[in-house]
Amino acid sequence: EAVVWKRLSHPNVIRFLGVTTTPLQIVSEWMPNGTLPTYVNANSSVDRIGLVREQSLRGLNYLHSCHTLHGDLKGPNILVDGHGHARVSDFGLASVAYGKYSSGLRSDKGRTVRWSAPEVLFGTVSASKQADVFAFGMVVVEVFTGNVPFYDIISTLVSYKTMNGERPSRPRKAEALGLSDALWKMTESCWEHEAKDRLGSSEVVDLLREM
Repeated sequence: EAVVWKRLSHPNVIRFLGVTTTPLQIVSEWMPNGTLPTYVNANSSVDRIGLVREQSLRGLNYLHSCHTLHGDLKGPNILVDGHGHARVSDFGLASVAYGKYSSGLRSDKGRTVRWSAPEVLFGTVSASKQADVFAFGMVVVEVFTGNVPFYDIISTLVSYKTMNGERPSRPRKAEALGLSDALWKMTESCWEHEAKDRLGSSEVVDLLREM
């Protein structure tokens, strides 16, 4: 984790500070507002679009521009600083991308199926930029519902549904929170079943900039 993390520097990525040896721990910045879902649920008037478009996505796009795959993007792995800005964190499953493949700096232990792309669940790939984009679409659902994706379904069934092309339905009343038709259409484009048909993170940034 430290190997990948220590070389990253971006306003929307948690800053690596160092490593302690006794016990062995990674030290990072303190984020007083906790995780993204916790922050959103505690602050009903928060700018959800800003958290998604200007912050979480820009953090992910920066990782991809550095040829880094997150591998476990989800709401609990995005923290919020004292200024209310989202910062991508937890690089335990992160890896360095070389073309279509990722380096062996990662382990799949602990992966969360609710955010996982079909090809990851099928075991075709362990990580990719396209799989991170799929997970980002699930983060959008979290931000506008306050719940995990498929919150009313057990994890084993979520895997089955995702692999068979099912996706979360558009949240009721979320339009009042900023989930417009255009933003929902973009979210669905992140969930294309075939990885090759999904937008890249930079393309999503461009789309959201136009909204």
